[in-house]
Amino acid sequence: MAIIFLLFALTNLGLGFACAYALTEPAPWRNWELPLPRRMRWGFFVRRTTRGTTSVEAASENPLAPPSFAANQDPPSEVSVITQPPPAESTIEPAVSRTSPPEAPTFSPDDLPREWLEALSAEGIAPNSLVEASAQVMRLEVGRYREQLITAENRARAHVAAADADSLEQVARDLVFINEDWLQQQTRAAKTLGQRDGGQGIYASAAEQLEETMLDQAAAIRSTVAALTSLDFQVEIETGGKRFLEKLAALIDLAHALRDRIGDLVAALFRVEKRLGAVGPAMQLDRATGLANRVGLELMFEQWRGDDPESQRQVAVALFDIDRFAQVNERLGTRAGDRTIAAFSRLLASLPRQDRGYDRVARIGGQTLLLFIGDAGPHNALTTAERMRQSLEATSWSQAGAEFDLSASAGVVEIRREDTLETVLD
Repeated sequence: MAIIFLLFALTNLGLGFACAYALTEPAPWRNWELPLPRRMRWGFFVRRTTRGTTSVEAASENPLAPPSFAANQDPPSEVSVITQPPPAESTIEPAVSRTSPPEAPTFSPDDLPREWLEALSAEGIAPNSLVEASAQVMRLEVGRYREQLITAENRARAHVAAADADSLEQVARDLVFINEDWLQQQTRAAKTLGQRDGGQGIYASAAEQLEETMLDQAAAIRSTVAALTSLDFQVEIETGGKRFLEKLAALIDLAHALRDRIGDLVAALFRVEKRLGAVGPAMQLDRATGLANRVGLELMFEQWRGDDPESQRQVAVALFDIDRFAQVNERLGTRAGDRTIAAFSRLLASLPRQDRGYDRVARIGGQTLLLFIGDAGPHNALTTAERMRQSLEATSWSQAGAEFDLSASAGVVEIRREDTLETVLD
């Protein structure tokens, strides 16, 4: 019996000593490692809902337990598991993106070539960014380049009609020089943009689009010029002259495409910077027709939204495109085609009823014009567009002593509250 009481006393003494040792600071097992092959913590999964939004939820702390869902939620389509251990002495919180939108990079006119500064100053343009400066300079230069192409086209037409092979070869040589100079302009603009690669901030996407457009144009121009230099006018002046004019028309089309693309880009920059209200009249109007251009159309759209912030008033647009207009350029030349588009635009602008209120016409590129029809639903807008289309088709045209007819196709769409100008045009 005495031995039993002695063992019980020694046991109590040992337990008391162990408890006292455990209360010491720091705890003796603080730095002990669990004998596990690795420590793993579940991260977060991203679930895309049927409405296109994205929700971020914390997954279960238990790596063996399935994620929990609210009663009205579907299981995630994809689950991302983070297997790296959490940082030491830190609290794991749901991942929240703290990425701020990129800011506009600092810009100084000293970043621009001297020739660019002179060209922009002559037009009264004070760009806010390197991307805008590049776009504005290329907008001015593509106009000059296009004028040179049209001059070459007029000369070539005259020499083909006169069967003058020597003069036609001279035009071809001049055209090679013109395009070499233009390619240098494009290369310089692309190089200027590339020098700030990664530092364009909010203009990064616009800079990339402009650079890609110019590079694509350069490749197409080199291919077309190579085809021009291979022509032999001495062997067959008629066939060679026809092919020469076709290749020249392709160059003019490339210039048109770049001009319209740059116009879209400049308008987008003004919209993003909220500078549309400060743009002068010269930047809002198409020089060839006197109608609102892409920038003017952006301003028109913004003003309508400003006057009707709740989008209570109905509004629609009609897009008009002259059918088979390339045949006019092919038959009469690009210069006569320009005059035809100008006359067509003036007629279209005169057709809306003057007492209707907010009806405006804009040229958004080439032979494509847009009628902005205020206070009209789709049915009335369709009636208006059809009436105008019939008036255009009933008109006879005359250019360079040639008489011809034109027809137009039109599409009508109602502008909804959530629409942007891009979605409307699409």
